[in-house]
Amino acid sequence: MKSMTQTVARVCSIAIIAILMTGAVVRPARADIERFAYTYEWFTPIKGELEIGVKHTQSSSNNLQDQFEAEYGVTDRYAIEAYANYLKDGGPYKYNGFQIEQRYRFGDYAHKKLLTAAYFEYEKLVDEHGELEAKAIFQYDPSSKSTFALNVIVTRPVMEDAKNEIGYSFGAAYFADRYDRYWYGVEAKGDFTSNQHFVGPSVGCALDNRTHLTATFAKVIAGPKGDEFRVLLSREIN
Repeated sequence: MKSMTQTVARVCSIAIIAILMTGAVVRPARADIERFAYTYEWFTPIKGELEIGVKHTQSSSNNLQDQFEAEYGVTDRYAIEAYANYLKDGGPYKYNGFQIEQRYRFGDYAHKKLLTAAYFEYEKLVDEHGELEAKAIFQYDPSSKSTFALNVIVTRPVMEDAKNEIGYSFGAAYFADRYDRYWYGVEAKGDFTSNQHFVGPSVGCALDNRTHLTATFAKVIAGPKGDEFRVLLSREIN
């Protein structure tokens, strides 16, 4: 636990330094910036837009996972994304498989409107069966300063007699300054099949008009697993 606390402290220190160094020149955050580390929002990249990023997840048992990602806007509504997964789980840091995902958003954006999107993913980890995952994405923004997002998740291993697993993630965020450069909120996530549930604070900032950083500390409230800490760093290339 001490090691995890030190990791959290280091990441927070880096984030604070980055904010102080870039705060004077940052322009307002783009609408499609990801404000949560676990929960997907309605927004997708626009046509021709490429984003790259990394998700770093560390557990209280000091296991860590890195997901290196590239997302491309095929149209203004449809995006595809590829992940390369790396893992350190009691042994050396190593490649651990890949994910391919697709997202499509419906309708047009507006405040005080329920926004919907669909998500489909195939994941193949080393030494494991492949897994299919579908998400129904819902978002509601009461105003330009706040947002709520809910993902309803169904996963199914690619194997005979496999059963669906039902999960969720939820995020609520509030923009903390007049230019929407910084935000804070809360995230919750879980799996009803294994009765595993987490909840914790989430914070983020726009480091510049193309780069953003989001972090969530997920405190376990039910289930066998321990706490998690995830940092998402991403950048728009074009």
